[in-house]
Amino acid sequence: LTVIATAAVREAEDGDEFVDAVEQRCGLKIQAIPGEEEARLSALGVLSAIPEADGLAGDLGGASFEVVRVGKGKIHQQATLPIGPIRLASRDVQGGESAQQAIDENLAKIGWLDSAKGKTFYAVGGAWRAMARIHMNLTDYPLLVAHHYEIPGKQALAFANTVALDENGMLGKFYSGISKKRVGTLPFAAQLMSRLIEIAGVSRVVFSAYGLREGCVFDRLPSEIRSDDPLIDACRNLAWMTGRTTVDGEALFHWMSPAFPDESAQERRLRRAACLLADLEWSEHPDYRVEHALLRILRYPMIGVDHPGRAYMGLAVASRHAQVRPRLFDRFLEPLLDKKEARRARATGLAMRLGYTLSGGVIALLEQSHIRREGDQLIFELPESADV
Repeated sequence: LTVIATAAVREAEDGDEFVDAVEQRCGLKIQAIPGEEEARLSALGVLSAIPEADGLAGDLGGASFEVVRVGKGKIHQQATLPIGPIRLASRDVQGGESAQQAIDENLAKIGWLDSAKGKTFYAVGGAWRAMARIHMNLTDYPLLVAHHYEIPGKQALAFANTVALDENGMLGKFYSGISKKRVGTLPFAAQLMSRLIEIAGVSRVVFSAYGLREGCVFDRLPSEIRSDDPLIDACRNLAWMTGRTTVDGEALFHWMSPAFPDESAQERRLRRAACLLADLEWSEHPDYRVEHALLRILRYPMIGVDHPGRAYMGLAVASRHAQVRPRLFDRFLEPLLDKKEARRARATGLAMRLGYTLSGGVIALLEQSHIRREGDQLIFELPESADV
């Protein structure tokens, strides 16, 4: 086990005694890390799940707030501030000033916040994930997955101001699943988010479920693993756990690629991920494979992909079995995918179905055939020597 202690321990008067007591009773070695290291590890956690992150990563703990400038897979400037929501709620701030004064004075110390203007703020921490859930409930969002949930900047600013001013509990009915203790700190977390959006000028807020803990793990991985695509690795691992040994998603991906000559790098990446999951539901009852495939991919704890990307993958794999019923499409996919992406996902699913139909799921047979595209036509080629 790797055990670290953060702001609550490093700032407590009896922090050293607490660490000694835990080490003696539990036999664990505890490292009380400084604020700068906490900021670095939190940012690494964000980058481990969102490698393309570009903007500010902010981890809001109970006592402190760590903010880091990230971009191109690297950590740049970083800072730690004593303005966690529990501390603000107790008015445990220097000079007894208000929470808003403490937020403004501390953020004013960071001269590089506006370097993220027009970019993204990646919000880490339980209080902000709770805000994401409230926003989902308010908007009847179809996917209750906080990781990579996205709100445009202006909308996020208005929402944060609403939560910060909700002294009469008007939003109470939207707090489903949030503890009362957490609810009490939300106005202060919202005040901080509001001021950060205004000062930094970010264009959107993306919530990350990955932070300090995941950063500790990521920091210990070999560099060759850290550079891997987290989405492709996750899909490959899931396929290995649930798929059939006769199926090879990579082979299926390459076999169908001539049918998709004009796709972007991101479109190609999502199609590859979907192909890796093409046989995810092979063991389910045929009548339920479409629904199970769609909902499983939408809700699986996956990283390296945003919510529209999840929807694309879910629709593609579901379409590999049969057409998605309108009630499922309207509820879970229509809010997440535009028409062009939905057509592309269906085309991917139909290409998967063609490959499985021709090969029976046996990759050795599939690899003996080829498809090529001529205008609007697909040409299927099977050599005379093929083993059929």
